[in-house]
Amino acid sequence: MGLVKLLVAGAIVFFILIVGINKFKSEDERLMSKGELLAQEDQKGYKRDIVGDTVLIKIDAPLAKRIDIWKRSPMHEEFLSYFPKFEDMKLFVDDIVKDDELKSVIIKQLTSVEDDFFSGNIGDFEAKEKIDKI
Repeated sequence: MGLVKLLVAGAIVFFILIVGINKFKSEDERLMSKGELLAQEDQKGYKRDIVGDTVLIKIDAPLAKRIDIWKRSPMHEEFLSYFPKFEDMKLFVDDIVKDDELKSVIIKQLTSVEDDFFSGNIGDFEAKEKIDKI
């Protein structure tokens, strides 16, 4: 009889703890800002390679979402820092983007901007804007 009461009491405490943890978890997610939620979601698209560098990997998401993850990534800022060295930018993309479809889209846009830039059709500011308009 004492063992049954102990088991029932343990089950009740366990139930209360689980409900409390779930309630706390949902409150935490509700209080997160949109930026924090995006950053948490973006982490699914990153991975460390064998030398410890962060790379973008292919995830099960539409291309538009993967492009957004690329644009919000810290790697994108580094990518833009190579401007106007287009070959360095292409090599950087080739090294860190492990999603072939995304890589192709970025390189295609970069090549188009490179052609316009070196032909004199656009200046620095316009080139940077076009690079970002994938």
